[in-house]
Amino acid sequence: MTLSCGLSAGGLLRFATSPAGILWLLASQLALGTASFIAWRESGQMQWLDIYFDYPGILFFSGVEAIGLALCFRVWRLFDVGEALEPAWLLITVSAGLRFVGGVFSHILASESGLNPML
Repeated sequence: MTLSCGLSAGGLLRFATSPAGILWLLASQLALGTASFIAWRESGQMQWLDIYFDYPGILFFSGVEAIGLALCFRVWRLFDVGEALEPAWLLITVSAGLRFVGGVFSHILASESGLNPML
C-alpha cells in the first residue's frame, strides 16, 4: 500500500521503528507538549493542554503502542518453531497486541475529542 505522499506503509513502519525514527517522533512530541505548556502558562487557558492531550497526545501514545506491537512481532518472527524462547515471545506479542487495543479504547474512546466516534 502506498500513501499519497509516496511513502509505502512498510517504509513508514521501518522509519517509525528505527532508532532515528523513534528519536524524531519523541522530539516532535516533546516540542508539541512544550508548546502547549508554554501557551497554557502564558494565557492561563486550560484549552491548550486539553487540545494537546485530546489530539496529538492520544495519537502519539497509541502510535507508540502500535510500534511496540510491531517490534514484538518482528522479534517473535525471528525465532524458529520449537526454539525455547519462541512461545515466550508469542505471549509477549499477544500482550503487546492487547495493550495496543486497550490503549486505543482507553485513550481514544475515553476522550471528548473528534477522534471519539461515539460522540
